[in-house]
Amino acid sequence: MRKKGRATAPFYLYHPLFVTLEEFIMANVTFTSPKMNKDITVHAGGHSTLLAVAREHVIPLECECEDGEFCTCAVQVSSSKARDTSAPWRLACQYIVRDDDLLVKF
Repeated sequence: MRKKGRATAPFYLYHPLFVTLEEFIMANVTFTSPKMNKDITVHAGGHSTLLAVAREHVIPLECECEDGEFCTCAVQVSSSKARDTSAPWRLACQYIVRDDDLLVKF
């Protein structure tokens, strides 16, 4: 019989080498723009936004509000997977990088 009180998680969740599946899912994100001398390809994962990835790798992607109000971070996104048939223009502050490779034009 289980005691009432604090629920315990499996021991491996507390191990320092424990990683989640999300940490293994990586995508190649290529940023291209006339503002840059050359295209830059970076590895991204962990369900970050395009804006967070750009800032982490010092990509000169403009953004004034960071929450989609002004639409200054609009980028053209094309995916390597054919299943992505959505609109090509997205807000970098809201677009979540998953496991598919991306080409980002701004």
